[in-house]
Amino acid sequence: MPGPAEAGHFYALPGYLVARAFHNSFLLIYTVKGLGEFETPAGKVFLEAGASVLIDCHKPHKYCSVDGEWEFLWMHFDGPLAALSFELTGGLPRPVKPRDPASFSRDFQTVTELINHGEPLTLLRCEKLMTDLLYAFCESTAVQNGGTQMDSIVSDITDYINSNYREQLTVAEL
Repeated sequence: MPGPAEAGHFYALPGYLVARAFHNSFLLIYTVKGLGEFETPAGKVFLEAGASVLIDCHKPHKYCSVDGEWEFLWMHFDGPLAALSFELTGGLPRPVKPRDPASFSRDFQTVTELINHGEPLTLLRCEKLMTDLLYAFCESTAVQNGGTQMDSIVSDITDYINSNYREQLTVAEL
């Protein structure tokens, strides 16, 4: 399961900018309203309303609001599934429109509300939703790339993880 770090719902004003050389996590962002710009060594992308992007924050990155206010949901997390999800994007920041935007947005919002609660069942539900979000992101990436091969890879990896969830897994094994 992805290791949750922090999540939230942010309203960025014009001129908002974050630039980091390193942050020990991956970052999933979903734009609710407005437009955001992301830049990494691998390239630059724009994120419009209804789209999401997964960024490897272990590498230099920056993001900012474009032409006004930008409202987005964000989640920092780490772990083997985070790295694997990023690898499935080809290691590039790519804007992805979820196949079921209403469900994706609702689950993302729920994660932002639950992540700061300390009760075990709440944290377990939060991790399940985070895994569901990553799966939805990867599935939408595969569909947008026309990749039935990607669908097969995601399915194979999911089956392997489910069969070996009690074992210590590495990204290389997946």
